[in-house]
Amino acid sequence: MIMFEFFKKEFVPKENIPRLRGGEIRGPQYYVVTKEHDVMCGKLQVQWASHEPTSCFRQGFEPFRFPHGKSKFCLSTLTISVPRLECSEKSGSIWVGSERIEAGIIRRNEGSEVSMRLNPLAKRFELQNYIRNFVARNQALFPTVLALLEVGNCKTPPTLRERVNLFEWRLKLAQDTLFTDLVGSLKMDALDPARQSLAA
Repeated sequence: MIMFEFFKKEFVPKENIPRLRGGEIRGPQYYVVTKEHDVMCGKLQVQWASHEPTSCFRQGFEPFRFPHGKSKFCLSTLTISVPRLECSEKSGSIWVGSERIEAGIIRRNEGSEVSMRLNPLAKRFELQNYIRNFVARNQALFPTVLALLEVGNCKTPPTLRERVNLFEWRLKLAQDTLFTDLVGSLKMDALDPARQSLAA
């Protein structure tokens, strides 16, 4: 919440959002900052298509493309869908779903102080999302990755829902250096199925 309020003065005013320049190839990049401290960096796909209201988006939406995929910024609620790990206690399965969170849009001006502050946070978000997708695809390694994200002397709660919530909490608190090392280890494991280092 503190970061969201700190960057609020940089947000594109709501009335100016429909006039932002789009284009996946030659268009500019934008940051989308959420109240939950997520920072996503991506491109507005097409501006002209975003004015059409739907039953879900009463004032229309802005279609963004981020490294992790597409997401619609709602012009009426000023919210955007953000990846989150979800689970089913009944089946014991986990997957990457999404949560709609209040957010603001900031123009990306390379070299500016704001961009220098937000670039590392956007990189952090992509590392977090890689880890989310990894545990969703490799559920047997979920307890191991969760343990690697441990901060302090936290005891893993018994239920899957609590472990998923703990996973998201630990992703938020982990140091950037841990993300880099962990993603490197997960990528090596994914390339060589015979590796058992993470499951050990």
